[in-house]
Amino acid sequence: LKMAVVRNCLRSTLLVLNAAIPNELRWRAPHRIGVVSTKRPSLGLFLALVGTILESSTEATRVLLDLLDEESGMPFWFSIEEDTRLALSLVSVHGKYVMLQEPEVRAWALERLKTEIEFPSKHKYHHIHSHLPDEWLREIVSGTFCNAETEIVMGLDSSNASKASDQSQCYRESMRCIKDVLIPKNKCGLDFDLLIAALLILAYRHNVWREGITTIPTQILLNAVCEMAGTRVESKFIFDSATVLRQCALAENVQAAALLVGGKNGLILECVDLITSKLDIEIKDAETALFAATVNEFKDMMGVVHENFEHDKESEFAPSGGQFHLLWLLEEHVLSVVKYGEFDSPRNTEKLDPVFVGRLCFR
Repeated sequence: LKMAVVRNCLRSTLLVLNAAIPNELRWRAPHRIGVVSTKRPSLGLFLALVGTILESSTEATRVLLDLLDEESGMPFWFSIEEDTRLALSLVSVHGKYVMLQEPEVRAWALERLKTEIEFPSKHKYHHIHSHLPDEWLREIVSGTFCNAETEIVMGLDSSNASKASDQSQCYRESMRCIKDVLIPKNKCGLDFDLLIAALLILAYRHNVWREGITTIPTQILLNAVCEMAGTRVESKFIFDSATVLRQCALAENVQAAALLVGGKNGLILECVDLITSKLDIEIKDAETALFAATVNEFKDMMGVVHENFEHDKESEFAPSGGQFHLLWLLEEHVLSVVKYGEFDSPRNTEKLDPVFVGRLCFR
């Protein structure tokens, strides 16, 4: 293969391999001979063979995927079985997950993730019928970070990032701590569609995004990535925000949806999440209460919930995590205002109206 690259005949060499060992190249069993069944080639042999091909040249990935299967007449990716695709999609070459950058492989992965997210919404016992392994999802997350050359994939959890733990009083502060390690170092950028979908499933399953010791919870990482996607961080991949937002809703992840939407609507969802996580109230009712015309209407809407909420009169007051979060929002958008002009509704800027934020948080 190295000689083929040097002599500029890589395509011809792969055509010979495709004709000579088509089954080994696709990890599939040959056709049955009579009544004698044949076994699939070794998985190790398949991965070693494909790895050698992909490492031979930067053009090898595209040449391999363009090969036609003589048996089915289909291109390489569409001629292999589903478990072969799961294994092949995660092949790494010099620290890059090259397959995830190819259009047909990426489209297949997105469709599998989409199906996995939609599946729990249709079946009550989703955990019994789980299809995509956690290990594959973790590799998708790591592979996306690797392709963007972010510091987080190298395990560079700095002292600031180590603060992003479950003990943090406000997940917004935890997100800020890991912001720097998520910045892409190349023009490729983050593939938000793949990354968010995989993290949504892991968060839904309450599983870690990386095996071993990690100081960053899955939900915090998901929140930070959604905020980056919402602010349209540069990437070579076209971000399908509508589909991803729908996936957040199907996964019942209001935090991720709020940060993805951003702006006033995102802040409303963020406050709604704080209310519904502490009180037995529906999302629509919480949103309606936040926009009550008067304080009396607000009391009427929330009165029943407040009466049913347990209060311990003997205990001393201690701010809850939700209250710390509201204080963070007030500090960020209201108390940090230093000029009168900032109270004018900034329609053409990314900043939120301090009056709007204050009214929403105090309610």
